[in-house]
Amino acid sequence: AAIKYFLKQIILNVIQGSFETEKILQLASEAQDGLSDVKGSIAALHFMITNAAKYDVAENIFVQEIQQLGLPKENADVISLLYTNCKDRLREKFAETSYRVSKVLNTDWRVDKILASSNSNETSYSIQLNIQYDQNPSTEPIKSTSQNMIFEMSLEKLDVMIYELSKAKKLMDNIDTS
Repeated sequence: AAIKYFLKQIILNVIQGSFETEKILQLASEAQDGLSDVKGSIAALHFMITNAAKYDVAENIFVQEIQQLGLPKENADVISLLYTNCKDRLREKFAETSYRVSKVLNTDWRVDKILASSNSNETSYSIQLNIQYDQNPSTEPIKSTSQNMIFEMSLEKLDVMIYELSKAKKLMDNIDTS
């Protein structure tokens, strides 16, 4: 019964982000194994369920793998049943949160001409870049959180950055065509 409750909490945690810590601690205090063993069990169950869902493991293979780890068949069946019931929802949640690339919302730049500094009397240039991006792009605008990244660099560093970004773009284009 405890393993079933732990699994339900793990699945709720992954899907909704909620976790009933008080109830888990109460069950842990009642268990003969102790708190550290319960924490270890929860971590192991979390690892098994999330990785099985991420890698779309078939239910029969999942049961075999659990039994090979040494868990009794009854526990393996309970884990597999809950996994089977929640597999699609877990996969949907992982698809939402995986493979996200930050979205650039706006860019702005400025070139400053430095006539003299304490280090040198030569004229130099400083480039300031301001990139506004959304690290967690979402279809829901309420969840969107934009951030600004502002940095300064010399003309030489800008040339290096442009060169490196061009190389990265060529590599990505080659991956897309193959």
